[in-house]
Amino acid sequence: METNEKTCENCKHYVSHYVICNVRLAKVGGHCCKSAIRRCYVNRIFTPRKDCKYWEEAAPLKEERVERALNEISKIKRTLSDIALILKNEK
Repeated sequence: METNEKTCENCKHYVSHYVICNVRLAKVGGHCCKSAIRRCYVNRIFTPRKDCKYWEEAAPLKEERVERALNEISKIKRTLSDIALILKNEK
């Protein structure tokens, strides 16, 4: 899928759904958080659309999420290093 295509999957309002499959996460669809779109659901099933009038680019939001996740991973890495040092000194 092209990243510049105006589809639900690359819209700011789209939230992906995942399930745990063995030891990995598998994407199983998603839904739109835009309240005006929610009224368009048929039988509570969200059907992805193209060229929706509520579409907004998701790239800046995704970049921000990735940056926050990388920052959290760095914090976890430092904490694990500290715990490893403490455990090593307990021997």
